[in-house]
Amino acid sequence: MQLINSVYILNATQYRILKFLPQYTVWIAIDNKNAFPELILSKELQNLSDDQSLIPAQDQRWSHLFEQLKAYL
Repeated sequence: MQLINSVYILNATQYRILKFLPQYTVWIAIDNKNAFPELILSKELQNLSDDQSLIPAQDQRWSHLFEQLKAYL
């Protein structure tokens, strides 16, 4: 199951999920500073996940914050 703000790799490109719509998911390539949000059919996204073409990735922008939080817990 995908979540908003989750990061995934597809064909060597990292994408962040921004929003879920009834039949679409809005995501953006996060390594490209000129990228615009894109629509992908939610069903297609699920199929990519099922056949393991869509790989969950660690969010490099926020992982250091989570590590700092763990130190306080």
